[in-house]
Amino acid sequence: MDAGQFTFLGRGWTHGVAQEAALKMREAAGAWTEAYPAKEYRHGPISVTGPRSVVWWLGEGASDVARGLDPDEPRHLTRSVILG
Repeated sequence: MDAGQFTFLGRGWTHGVAQEAALKMREAAGAWTEAYPAKEYRHGPISVTGPRSVVWWLGEGASDVARGLDPDEPRHLTRSVILG
């Protein structure tokens, strides 16, 4: 496998599972691993993600998607910074 960095994301109780998964992979494989709450990931940590990164989402998807909201086009804003 060509990956050099592994990130585990969770929401609610699955954030704890993500932290444990990152720890176990770091211990077993000696790999660069991170774990974040899913919504926090877009506010900085995503900047280290690249072609050699693997990201695992643990648990249910974000509730904003289920409600039909688009985080890239926030309601009631005419200008915003889009992290990409």
